[in-house]
Amino acid sequence: SNYQFNIDVNNAINEVQLINTNGAVVFRKNMQATIGTVLITLPVMPKGMYVVRAIGNNSDTKEKIFIQ
Repeated sequence: SNYQFNIDVNNAINEVQLINTNGAVVFRKNMQATIGTVLITLPVMPKGMYVVRAIGNNSDTKEKIFIQ
């Protein structure tokens, strides 16, 4: 099934990326300067650790997630 997670955005973000352990971007979503709590739904992904990267004009935030 699809994996979903929320991200809380304090500064406007333009893109969310999901990066695998090899450093490849395996998912990308255009956010169009979104602020607030955002629900991200991923396609079916292999289990493992990923980095969620939220990119804005003045911010670049990374956080690890585990897909089980």
